[in-house]
Amino acid sequence: MTYRSENDTSFRKALVLGCGGTLGFAWTAAVLDALHAKAGWDPREADVLVGTSAGAEAVAMLGAGIPAKAILDAVAGVPGGDAVVAAHVRRVPDRLPPVPYPRWPAAGLVRAALRRDVDTLAGLAGLLPRGRGDAGWLRELGDALAPGGWVPHPATWLMAADLTGKRIALGSPDAPPARLGEVAAHRTDEQRRRGSGARSGPARTPAADGDDQACRRRGTTAARGRRPGGPDRTGARRSHRHGRQLHGRTTA
Repeated sequence: MTYRSENDTSFRKALVLGCGGTLGFAWTAAVLDALHAKAGWDPREADVLVGTSAGAEAVAMLGAGIPAKAILDAVAGVPGGDAVVAAHVRRVPDRLPPVPYPRWPAAGLVRAALRRDVDTLAGLAGLLPRGRGDAGWLRELGDALAPGGWVPHPATWLMAADLTGKRIALGSPDAPPARLGEVAAHRTDEQRRRGSGARSGPARTPAADGDDQACRRRGTTAARGRRPGGPDRTGARRSHRHGRQLHGRTTA
């Protein structure tokens, strides 16, 4: 998409990637590679990179300077893939998720839906109990992509939501300071001090769960097929299989 800033008459480009889960990430990798190889536009050249859930992982990789082809090759498991991405997609935790805590930390979403501050689907996500999965695999990805705290691209924004449904573009000038690893896996230092429950797009948040449910209703593959700590074996196999299929299509 293109946009015009308030203080600048020139047009700028923004790349906005949404949810999609394990399979959606594979398709996104193929589309990004096609944009570069077929359309002649390198997605890393976008003035603003915005992502939610699987899309947040993708824009973080682009913001770290990883070429689209290296992302796709890593997903497909072929030579030339980026080592960090390849290690990330190879993570295969347990198939079944641990039993969640009997707590409902996002109950505020239900109240926000009753006030019509958020849509009904997001409100229903507030009924989900607190998970017990380990998101360390996402923290490791963030730390590997941004050892200095954030990726080099000056406008890489990862969408998050607090427990009332308010959206936050982490990485933007108005967002609280954060490190990418913490954003990807948990919450920012400032939010932890406040006791807030805001979490990042790639992590499992009430808003991300609501986005995934909305995607399922539209007939897309939004569920990642994984426990809160990572993809299950079926999801990982599907990601590699679809990555290989898409890799063949985009390079044909």
